[in-house]
Parts: sequence; C-alpha cells; structure tokens
Amino acid sequence: MKVLITGVSGFIGHRITEILKNNNQNQVIGTYFEHKVDIGGCNTIFLDITQEERVKKVFDEIRPDVVVHCAAISEPDRFKDFNRDVNVLGTENIVKYCKSKLIFISTDYIFDGKKGLYTETDEPNPTNYYGKSKFEGERIVERLENGNYVIVRTSLVYGWPEPYQRSNFVVDVIRTLEEGEKFYAFANQYRTPTYVGDLARGVNLLIENDARGIFNLSGGDYLDRYSIAVSTARVFGLNENLIVPEKYDINVGDKPLKAGLQTKKAEKYLGYKPRSVKEGLKAMRR
Repeated sequence: MKVLITGVSGFIGHRITEILKNNNQNQVIGTYFEHKVDIGGCNTIFLDITQEERVKKVFDEIRPDVVVHCAAISEPDRFKDFNRDVNVLGTENIVKYCKSKLIFISTDYIFDGKKGLYTETDEPNPTNYYGKSKFEGERIVERLENGNYVIVRTSLVYGWPEPYQRSNFVVDVIRTLEEGEKFYAFANQYRTPTYVGDLARGVNLLIENDARGIFNLSGGDYLDRYSIAVSTARVFGLNENLIVPEKYDINVGDKPLKAGLQTKKAEKYLGYKPRSVKEGLKAMRR
C-alpha cells in the first residue's frame, strides 16, 4: 500500500510516519515544508501544499492509496494569514487531487468549550481562529469526491519532539521545572491529553479497518491543565510546588474552557486503547 503523509517534519506527522513505515506492506512517502527530514524507510519530498500545481504534480506522480494529511499551522494565536493558507487552502488543494482514502487530522478546538468531552456527533462551534480554520478544513474534506475520508479529532497531543519541532504542553512543564522556574497553568481549562504514540497507532487502526467518517482519537483522562502539569512533575520527579494554578478568563482569551473528546466509538470499532496521562508520561520517561 502506498501511503502519502503530508507534514512529516511536524510532531504528529513524524510519529505517524514512524508507525506506518514499520509495516512492510506499506510504502511511505512523506512531504515536508520548512525542515528537510530523513526518516529511514520513508522517502521524503518538499511540498508547499498552498501551491496547487505542485500538489497536482505530486499526486499525479505518486498516485497514493492512502493520504494522511497532517500538514497544518497548529498554533492558535499566531500566523493568522498563513494559518488560513495552509489549513484551509492547502487542504482544498489536497482534496481536489486526492483520488484515494484521505485521513485529515483535526482538533477539539472546533468546539466552543461549553460542554466538554465531545462526541463525533456534537455540533462544532469554534471560538478561535485555529479552530475555525480546522473546522473549515473538515468541511472541505467532507466534499471529497469519492467519499472515502476520515476526520480525526484529537486533543493536546504530547510527547518528546524532535529538536527541530516545536514544544508541547508537557515538555514545557518538564523544561520549566528542570530550570527551577515557576510554571503557570490554568486550573479551569480542560482537555483529554493525548500521547502522540497513541494517536499514531489510532491512525494505523483506521487504515487497517478501512474506516470512514469522524473518529475521536485522544487520551483516556479528562483533566485541567494544572492537574496535567502536577502529574508531569510527579512522574518526572520534579518540584510540583513550582506549579502555580491560574484561572483562564474567557472574556480575554478565545480558547474553549471545556474541550476534550470521548473515544468510545474508536474503542468499539477500532479497538483503540487510549493511555491515561500517567501511563503516557511513564512511556515518555522510559
């Protein structure tokens, strides 16, 4: 099976590539934009997904059986114009030339945070620019001509990044506490933190089961950011007294208070088994 993965230099794309290339039946091709990467067992090529002609050329040449679309701008508060170019227009180009199964990575930030623990059938209502761009991307994917798509929604993905990849919440906690500095964390903002290895294995299960539709692939715990930070300190033997709880003011910020996802559908139909935060942190420490 020929698998094309966009954004293999990114945190999520890189880990999905590592999982899929270990299957000898897969021929994995990855695209990168900013950082040229060499991943053993995977051919990598440069691709700017905002350039329609380049996307067309790649799809015409590779003719993939599965496309896993990870390339995205995932920082909610930065690069708004480029965010839309990549998350919306880039996705539009991918959908236009994809003739196979398409798996699109989305987020729990497509919800407004009034409910929490969202299911696949809950109505999206994004409150920030990133969430809006990803929800717009979802709608574009739903127009895929052959109807063979999967929208994967995930939440606060964590794990060890490569040196050229940006950090994540858990790694920020570890590095700050190791420096002996205070770490401020919201005690009223909830997510279902997802170990990156679980997300990657979940995507593999989607391919193996030829799944279609929307699937939540996130962690097994529903926690506020302060509790996540404290758990991180305890597993890594760091000073949890340096962690300072704060209150997120939705009148100032635009991120949802109660996000997070239920994974019952993926557990039932795919055999997906999300780790608890403690289990994920222990996997990082090994």
